[in-house]
Amino acid sequence: MDALGCKFKVSATAPQGMVKVVHSTAVNIDNPEERARVLEQRKKTAVKCKFCDSVAITTRCRICGAPICDRHRMFCSSCGFYVCPDHFVKEKNMCTRCAGVSTEPGQAAAVEAT
Repeated sequence: MDALGCKFKVSATAPQGMVKVVHSTAVNIDNPEERARVLEQRKKTAVKCKFCDSVAITTRCRICGAPICDRHRMFCSSCGFYVCPDHFVKEKNMCTRCAGVSTEPGQAAAVEAT
């Protein structure tokens, strides 16, 4: 099969006979040069966190929509969504929307758009 720009062999599938290759598919690559090339390709196409150079795979801030990595995501105890530290009130363990705290003027449009 051909995926991520390299060929690989399918050794087992579950359920039997069904193969679907997506970005999160785990593939063991034996050739070290090929492995390095694939990892570099993934880094180039990955979305970077708003606060650091880490890869933010699936999480976006509920308020501003910016990508955030696992280290910078904060869980709102009220609504259950993840938000970035810019939109999190630590004393109440809530996002600024649930806590009723107004955001900066530059972010007001982003709040209303979501």
